[in-house]
Amino acid sequence: MRVKNMKIGARLGFGFGLMLLLVVLMGGFGISRLQSINDATSDLVQESMAKQKQAQAWLLSNSINGVRTVAFFKSNDPEVRAYFQKEMSAESKRITEIQKSVEAKLVTQVEKDLFAEVGKKRQAYIEMRKELAQQEASGADKSVVKDTLENKLMPALDQYAGSVHNVLSHYEDEVKNAEESVTADYQAGRMALLIGIAMALALGIVLAWRLTVGITRPLVEAVSVAEAVAAGDLTMRSRMDETKDEPGQLLAALKRMQDSLTRTVAQIRMGTDTISTASSEIASGNLDLSSRTEQQASSLEETASSMEELTATVKQNADNSRQANQLAVAASSVATK
Repeated sequence: MRVKNMKIGARLGFGFGLMLLLVVLMGGFGISRLQSINDATSDLVQESMAKQKQAQAWLLSNSINGVRTVAFFKSNDPEVRAYFQKEMSAESKRITEIQKSVEAKLVTQVEKDLFAEVGKKRQAYIEMRKELAQQEASGADKSVVKDTLENKLMPALDQYAGSVHNVLSHYEDEVKNAEESVTADYQAGRMALLIGIAMALALGIVLAWRLTVGITRPLVEAVSVAEAVAAGDLTMRSRMDETKDEPGQLLAALKRMQDSLTRTVAQIRMGTDTISTASSEIASGNLDLSSRTEQQASSLEETASSMEELTATVKQNADNSRQANQLAVAASSVATK
């Protein structure tokens, strides 16, 4: 069905329905993008940042224990060594808890490989620390102990700390990637919403223009035709294509009205011509009748004159008869005598 043949109600319903559908789609897409941002943020806060903090705490504990280890082996005071030993044991326990906590959250193979490397380096560091303690306990020469401390234990500690630092760097990269992902989701969502808003505005403008033109133009045309008919002009016709909507039906009704009025005027004009012809014939007949009436009046006048003459003659004859009768009576009277 062509749009211009749709009823006005259906056309308005279609236009507003399309706008509402676009709004629903925009809302659904916006909610989806917000959910994605929320998931990324949750993952960033609950997973990557948590593991990053644990790695930072682990690295700090290693640094503290490294300093304590050096201080322990360089000190000759039993009380100081006992203090450092206690602190190192407590810190090692804390490191073990952190290690187990991080190990439980490992997901990717990269994490597992890095964590395995940390385990190896930590174990090497612990073995070297035990070796150094055994050297001291066996009464080894101080130069040997010093050499083990500086050239074996400290490098092992640095490698251990470096492996933990690699884990920390990995989680920092994860946090950075998560932040970039959140930012990208936000920018994509914002751009999509802006595009959706622009599309909604453009579609709204087009629909409003089309609906307005589709309704007002036929009505303006109908008003023009009606005004022409009111002015007595039955020749004006609509220049618009026929449609099946309400304005189109109005124009079609006006066209039928014009055709009906044209036929009526033609019939009236024909009747007027007939009446004019009949009037002319009647006028001619009246003129002929008038002439005949004048002739009849003249004849009647002549007849009246003849009747007057006849009456005078009859009267004279009556007088003569009366005189004759008198004479006859007189004669009869004389004869009798």
